[in-house]
Amino acid sequence: MSILLFLFLLLFIPILFTLFHIKKMNNMKYNLPPGPTKLPIIGNLHQLQGLLHRCLHDFSKKHGPVLFLRQGFVQMVVLSSSEAAEEALKTHDLECCNRPMTNALLKYIREEETDLMIKKLKESAQKKSPKSPVDLTKTLFHLSASIVFRVAFGQSFLENKHINKEEIEELMYEAQRINSYKFSDLFPIVGVGWFIDFVSGQHKRFHNVFSKVDTFLNLIVNDHHQPKSQTQDPPDIRV
Repeated sequence: MSILLFLFLLLFIPILFTLFHIKKMNNMKYNLPPGPTKLPIIGNLHQLQGLLHRCLHDFSKKHGPVLFLRQGFVQMVVLSSSEAAEEALKTHDLECCNRPMTNALLKYIREEETDLMIKKLKESAQKKSPKSPVDLTKTLFHLSASIVFRVAFGQSFLENKHINKEEIEELMYEAQRINSYKFSDLFPIVGVGWFIDFVSGQHKRFHNVFSKVDTFLNLIVNDHHQPKSQTQDPPDIRV
């Protein structure tokens, strides 16, 4: 009898919390943008099929450049036009974004790395034929990595000869891909999302990738702590 009662409570309590959370969300009155019809609990997850950017583009053609979506218990507003993005991120930046202020002391690093990127793009374009494409994805990744490296370690990402840049680039993309979509973010209550991530193997993939990231960062820190008087080159940093 006690086992049956325990199993009943184990199933009933998460359902009760879920229903309470849904009722609380429905009672909140906001002036929200239009959006597609949502289902209980899952919201619009069932409508996000195929490539995400194409789904959002189709929604914007039907509901307008500013639309409201709900993924699980996470509510979000999607901006699909340059005018809406400018109004939210520039005109009403403080109200919409709450982003931290940029440290003015680090401004010269961004400017210097940006100038180097433009210079390399110009040199690359001059070497290629007029119709040859330029890989902006890799270029912008190197720009971001160089800025972060110089701020964190006082080193340039491109000029550091002890970093396997191809492996680091692949690792960062994999970490971003895994961390960008987790059920624990969409269903944060009573461990529902965590359980789905665990069963699907997302936790294991997440742990493996970020273990490699930790190894890479530890090697960078150890190299940074080495005395400047050492003349021998440290081993290549690989993950």
